[in-house]
Amino acid sequence: MTLESLKANLTVAVWRLCLLSIVALLASPLDTHAAKWGEGTWGEMKWGEDDSSSGDTPTAFVERFYTNILGRPSDEAGLDAWLNVIQSQSASAVALGFLNSTEFKNKGLDDAAFVDTLYRTLFDRAGDEGGTSYWLEQLGAGKLRDMVVWGFLRAAEFKTLSDSFGVTALTAADESAYGVRAFTERFYTVVLGRHPDQAGFDGWVTALSAQTLSGGDLAKAFFLSSEYVAQGTSDSDFVETVYQAFFGRAADAAGKQGWLDVLSGGESREFVLDGFIGSAEFAVLAASYGISASQSQR
Repeated sequence: MTLESLKANLTVAVWRLCLLSIVALLASPLDTHAAKWGEGTWGEMKWGEDDSSSGDTPTAFVERFYTNILGRPSDEAGLDAWLNVIQSQSASAVALGFLNSTEFKNKGLDDAAFVDTLYRTLFDRAGDEGGTSYWLEQLGAGKLRDMVVWGFLRAAEFKTLSDSFGVTALTAADESAYGVRAFTERFYTVVLGRHPDQAGFDGWVTALSAQTLSGGDLAKAFFLSSEYVAQGTSDSDFVETVYQAFFGRAADAAGKQGWLDVLSGGESREFVLDGFIGSAEFAVLAASYGISASQSQR
């Protein structure tokens, strides 16, 4: 056999080997290669796992709440329901639903564990020393857990996290809900000098939200309550507190003296309260919380 014929035979053999390899590759199941290159379907041009169950998606966002708050995987019906909430409402609505659920409350977490859960779920990190201490002090002083949660939900850090999952952190409806609660809380602290009790707080919030009461109705009720009356405040202290509660500022000298003269002239404290309720300054303050100052302003 000549050198030329040997080369020709070798070339033919190499081509046959290549053809056999190609045929074997094409004949093998697609999923034997998927393990190396990633799962996929050529016709649909989809590769990898379904995006709805992995990565930074609304589904993954809700799954985090099941894991971090309830300590369990999601159930299908529950997951579907919360996905509807997050798509039709907001991430805050989902967070409030989980944190106010009976399942979570039955865990009986102490304040430290509660705050840690908020940091890890709503900020995706452990709490920093300063922030954790602040919230624990607030809770220790009697601040409602509801209002602590709102502090996290309205933070820029929660918005950043929500954005990363493609969900809306807060809506106008959420801000309105917060405004009603903040307005109610400030009358507890300014007028009664304490944080709200849960039952009383819920009652006022429900009435303001349903608009069966106005901001002025709530304000008058606090000042005329047996709890406030029992404090035995002087007229001077009463007027000072009214300015802080209705206007969010200290009394100016002329205004304060004018109201003291009204009281010394025989008018009741309720008369003074009515004067503040009808003022333009209180209307502005109430509006900043999304509240109507009086029934007539609705």
